[in-house]
Amino acid sequence: MINNNENLRDTIKSLIDQKKEGTYWDFKLKHQNDNGILIHDILCLANARHDGDRYLIYGVCNKTHKVIGVEDDNSRRSQAKILDLFKSNADKFFHSLYPNIQLETIILDGKDVDVLVIGDEPSKPYSMRLEYDPVRPLHIYTRIGDTNTAKDKSASFHDVEYMWKERFGLTQTPLDRVKIYLQHSSDCWASWEDNTTFYKQFPEFTTEYQDGDWLDSKQEWTRGEIRYHNKHGNGASYCCLKYHQTVLHKVHVVNFDGAKKTIVAPDYKPLNGGRFYYYLEGSIDYAYQKCLSKERDRDHSKDIRATNGSTISIPVLSSEKLEDFMASVKSSGTEIEVITDVEEQNRVFLENQRLYESFKSARNMRILLTFQISKT
Repeated sequence: MINNNENLRDTIKSLIDQKKEGTYWDFKLKHQNDNGILIHDILCLANARHDGDRYLIYGVCNKTHKVIGVEDDNSRRSQAKILDLFKSNADKFFHSLYPNIQLETIILDGKDVDVLVIGDEPSKPYSMRLEYDPVRPLHIYTRIGDTNTAKDKSASFHDVEYMWKERFGLTQTPLDRVKIYLQHSSDCWASWEDNTTFYKQFPEFTTEYQDGDWLDSKQEWTRGEIRYHNKHGNGASYCCLKYHQTVLHKVHVVNFDGAKKTIVAPDYKPLNGGRFYYYLEGSIDYAYQKCLSKERDRDHSKDIRATNGSTISIPVLSSEKLEDFMASVKSSGTEIEVITDVEEQNRVFLENQRLYESFKSARNMRILLTFQISKT
């Protein structure tokens, strides 16, 4: 499938421009013919010491770094075939754990380049308990610089130790660790009384709700659900994320629609005299929002009813996308909140959210046109 993500194209192009391979990227002229070689290459990258995604890049010469493309590659695989290779051999991996992978196709120099994106997840070390030739059982592979661990060797003790520390969140600060734990299954958490939960494996990490009736629970995004003239059924509080007795972070949580729905209050930027609401991708607040969604088996930040009968969803933006959007609309209005009338606030809020939806659609259209031009 062609990927229209400009960020991925820019990332791969910058790696090619370095004229070398590295710890988290590996160039391949063609897809691997041998399944075992493919598994070995993926395990090496997945276990490498790097904060972020890793890339197997097909259709680029690893010597000249010239883009060749994979259109004529007889060994070319689809994402479905690669995933099936791992799924059908899951029992050969320890605890049936294998890397999270996604195959994307981007256009560079008018040619198809396949990029196998290997996600950075705290499940290292990935290894096999049964042999899949040439991958050895009980061997842990990694990648140092531009070199994979040899198939008959294993990573050093110190590299393996670091992988286990990463799995248990011991290489991060307490705040980074709790962000990781919030993304784990709700089964990993247990409840105490008084609205307190703790992480089972490390019970020194807790969440605790504090009374916060003074917090804003009648923001524009709630009004279509709670009907702002209704004095009951909505409220707000802080959820304190704690390490031992230290409060690491306070999350502003809002109950609305008769307390039937709960989400983290989104961030906002002043726009056109009102507000534009969003979640910041990778933030601790958004991590807790995802935790709430898993706990309740529904994301209440989606399809929120607006006062005019339509629905809106709180968008999730990277800092770069947020900056691009705000720059694109900066000249269209003030960046200071000046509107105090409730009805006008609500109208401008809806306009701002729709403004982002239009910006997103236009951006996707530009990416599609760029792709079509590059193919002609």
